Amino acid sequence: MFEYLKSRGFGIDIIKKFGLKEKEKYVMIPYIDQYGIIMFYKCRSKYSKKFWYHPKGNSLAIYNYWNLKNYKDYVVICEGEIDCLTLLQSGINAVGSPGAGLFKESWVKLFSHIGKIYIAFDNDIAGIEGARKLAGEFFGYRDTYNILIPRENQAKDINDLAVKCGYSRDNFLKLIGKAIKYETKEKKKSKKDRDCNKEKIKVTRFVLGNKIGEMFYSKIDRSGGFLVYDVSTGKIEEADSFEHEGKIYTPDINSELIINSIVKIPKGVSEYGTTKDLLSDLHQYLNKYVDIEDEIDRDIVITYVLLTWVYQRFSSIPYLRVIGDYGTGKSRLLKVLNICYKSIYTSGNASEAPIFRLVHKYGGTLIIDEAELSRRNDRCEGIKEILRFGKDSDGVVARCDGTNFEVKTYKVFGPKILGSRRSYNDDALESRMINIRMRETKYDQIPLNLDIDEFEVDSERIRSKLLLWSFRNYFRIDTSIYKEYVDSTVSKRINEMNSPLICVRCWDKDFIEGLLAKAREKYQSLMEDKSLSLEAEILKEILRLSAGNSKNPLIKDISENLSESRSKKLSSRFIASIIRDNLGLITNHSREGTIVVVNKSKLDKLTREYNLKN
Repeated sequence: MFEYLKSRGFGIDIIKKFGLKEKEKYVMIPYIDQYGIIMFYKCRSKYSKKFWYHPKGNSLAIYNYWNLKNYKDYVVICEGEIDCLTLLQSGINAVGSPGAGLFKESWVKLFSHIGKIYIAFDNDIAGIEGARKLAGEFFGYRDTYNILIPRENQAKDINDLAVKCGYSRDNFLKLIGKAIKYETKEKKKSKKDRDCNKEKIKVTRFVLGNKIGEMFYSKIDRSGGFLVYDVSTGKIEEADSFEHEGKIYTPDINSELIINSIVKIPKGVSEYGTTKDLLSDLHQYLNKYVDIEDEIDRDIVITYVLLTWVYQRFSSIPYLRVIGDYGTGKSRLLKVLNICYKSIYTSGNASEAPIFRLVHKYGGTLIIDEAELSRRNDRCEGIKEILRFGKDSDGVVARCDGTNFEVKTYKVFGPKILGSRRSYNDDALESRMINIRMRETKYDQIPLNLDIDEFEVDSERIRSKLLLWSFRNYFRIDTSIYKEYVDSTVSKRINEMNSPLICVRCWDKDFIEGLLAKAREKYQSLMEDKSLSLEAEILKEILRLSAGNSKNPLIKDISENLSESRSKKLSSRFIASIIRDNLGLITNHSREGTIVVVNKSKLDKLTREYNLKN
């Protein structure tokens, strides 16, 4: 057992302490977070330099980062995990860089509390150049010292010195004592000086020319940067910043909102295969944690997830609303949908001020649980403002902030997912919604409680695939293809809200037909509700009183008839205001009282609008 690891000089104590595993052809080295939870494994072949991550989609990280906070006087940065473990076994403070030339500039701040920083890379050309580059990253922050690896018995790294030359703790300490201080690199300094004169902008995303940049962030070592996708070549590169036309765009990786996962940011990209493969993966992820009874509803939810990752391509987008009573899985579905683009999870009771700022700054997917908006208070009214203006790409809300009543504008365009128990008494808001009805599940395989660690791994994996999908498909989506599927039997607003989903999944005719059928059902329901409204009853009375009569109806007659039928007093003034404001008809004074001016063309239009053809 552990034959390979023992051949590399490791005892059973260090193997168990760091959770190393050995398989037939490779070893598994765990990376853990600050809480001691395993985030992923780095797998290294026993017979070659090949390595990979499990699960896939994890980005580069510093090995033994979780112990870095305990080191004060010094630390040795090694080239890889094996060299790092060799020094740790000897009782020497050490961390592992992922390789020569792969150390990120954003990691430098993690070493700010440490006295001396030593670099012990391999003594080959790549190692020497990588160590020199790493020393340059620390210029201006900390002095660095180069540990020269002697070429005894053809040793090329720290582990070779232990295995081939029998180095112990004392030998390594003597080697550290002989380390040579790196001289400053003027080239690095001059570049920083030049950058200081350029405008720096903190962003989490950019589309500049043929480059799409998205911020990534790793909770493991609290580091991140940009993943920059070249549309013309399909290549992706990591960058600490991006310069374009004299401006430097930098990632907002130090934001507490990112660090504490208030805003969910991918930690990398992962291959997904085809879009159909990704849809299948999304189905499995969704079915694992929540039960959506209706098949077309499941497809709509999954397609909406894709839409959130490319929503900037559209001039208007719909909102997704999950309706259900307690115990139906409504809140669970909202949590599972944290895989949406830059998801921001909150509740209807949250203060509206930070919600405005979050949506404006990050432009992500706003997920609001318990979004019961029937109450009349500042919080509900603030959320309603976001919903009224947030469906359009030019949606902006002006608000007074601070004690000096300074007017500020907030961009509120973006995907919205709401959870509520019932529909809203607001036709304008209702027209923006695509509803998903939840019912209590009868499937035993749906877990009662989420395994947080497993759920985080699953959602991170999906998020990484969705990021890569968005890179490849952002400019491929045909935003005009929906025109082939405009349904004349429903309203323009419903067609408008369906169009982005059709464009995202234009190849799937079954999905489109199911979406259109659901839209027709919604339109019929809305029309039935409208035909039962007070406005419809008033319109019926106007039509009845004006039928075969040359005189214009008296509002007092309409008021009396409706008061009698409803067994409730409705004043003439109240009825007149609805006729003018809601129905758009003109009222005038006459000798007999206030009348409704009958306009046949307007009445015909209102008759169709309120579904009163019969």
